[in-house]
Amino acid sequence: MKQVLIAVVSLFMFTGISLANAEEINLSNVGTTVTPTRPRVTSTSLMSTSSVSTVSVDPVSAFVENDELVVVFDFSVGTAQITVTESETGNVVHYSTLDTSVNPETYIPVDMWESGKYKLKIEYGSVKLQGKFNL
Repeated sequence: MKQVLIAVVSLFMFTGISLANAEEINLSNVGTTVTPTRPRVTSTSLMSTSSVSTVSVDPVSAFVENDELVVVFDFSVGTAQITVTESETGNVVHYSTLDTSVNPETYIPVDMWESGKYKLKIEYGSVKLQGKFNL
């Protein structure tokens, strides 16, 4: 029993450290109105001494962690298009379509991309979200 408890505590510690190193991407609406369907509360760090929480009405979050751009939908919104462009040139470096009812998250490798500024666009239905991030 003691070994199971140690394993569970270790898992939470590792997850907290991993979340603390993630760079969250602030997504904002672009010319659309998002109707809140289910607000969510997320904690940005399990290990920090002062836990920071955010409340969001958008069912999607994105962050860069361990050389991957991670996009996570809290619940299904149908089909979503994910586009990443270089901010300076506008060149598309990634485009994908995601059926969020089948797979609510996607992991996009960014380790081969050049350092610089990027723009993430997520579209589903009439909703258009975008955020900027640096590598």
